[in-house]
Amino acid sequence: MKILVTPTSFPRTEASSAYRRLTAFSDEIVWNPHRRPLTPEEIRPLLSGVTGWIAGLDTIDGPLLRDAPPELAVISRYGVGV
Repeated sequence: MKILVTPTSFPRTEASSAYRRLTAFSDEIVWNPHRRPLTPEEIRPLLSGVTGWIAGLDTIDGPLLRDAPPELAVISRYGVGV
């Protein structure tokens, strides 16, 4: 399973239990290459072949969702709600 991870605050270290669980679960992880919230134009090419997307503060709009590949099964927003 290929997962896109775009939140800038998602830990990328073995010391993080979230990172360890994700790497144990996924065959391939695509990380946010810009380390800031992404625009729909920056997200589109990263979604190729992705089954799951852990999103951060990225802009997700209708056209992006309509253009998403058919294998994208889930989008989960990473963060804390108040």
